[in-house]
Amino acid sequence: TDQGEDVWAGVVVGARRSLATGALAGLLATVLATTLGITAAYLGGIVDEIIGLFTNVAFVIPTIPLLIDVTAFLHQRGMLTMVLLLGFTLWAFEARILRGQALTLKNRDFIHAAKVSGESTWRIVFGELMPNMVSRIAAAFILTFYVAILVEAGLEFLGLGDSGKASWGVSLYWATVNSSVLQGEWWSFLFPGLAIGVTVFGLTLILAGIDEVANPRLQSRYGRRRLLAAL
Repeated sequence: TDQGEDVWAGVVVGARRSLATGALAGLLATVLATTLGITAAYLGGIVDEIIGLFTNVAFVIPTIPLLIDVTAFLHQRGMLTMVLLLGFTLWAFEARILRGQALTLKNRDFIHAAKVSGESTWRIVFGELMPNMVSRIAAAFILTFYVAILVEAGLEFLGLGDSGKASWGVSLYWATVNSSVLQGEWWSFLFPGLAIGVTVFGLTLILAGIDEVANPRLQSRYGRRRLLAAL
């Protein structure tokens, strides 16, 4: 019982580090994806080609093997290092999506009207373009948030994190090192694994809710379902 309570306490304390790392890495990846995606779509031309090439290169490089190789050679494996590594490797997919949405908005009448009225580029991007992409940017953050949690836990489970700090991945790492399952201490895996699973499931539901609000097709579909349910 005492050992189970110790594991549970470690999971509760480690939640702060795991959630903070995932949130900061997701924020960094979202900022990079939003900046590069909108810049490429709005400016076009050679800028779009350069950013597109950079995005494609980052997109095709396998993330997990790259992170394993990099962290294996790092001497400093603190939280800041993990945030930077995850943030700079998880942005490419969302940059593509945000670029595509920015391209569709770029040709809307309100953007052309802003250009004709003499608005500056920064005013158009931050005052006209980005407010119409808030829901998709929020979805990008939620997606990279829970992916960062999973990837961080996987790296720490392999012993490539800071094993001296409490987190969900570190809890799984020590459970493996101590052969907890072979000794019948199943709770050493259950609590941290359940924490990761519940968190990712909750973030997935939030992502689905944002998608429902932002996607007109889903709005009409769920609207019809609610109407039928009410009838």
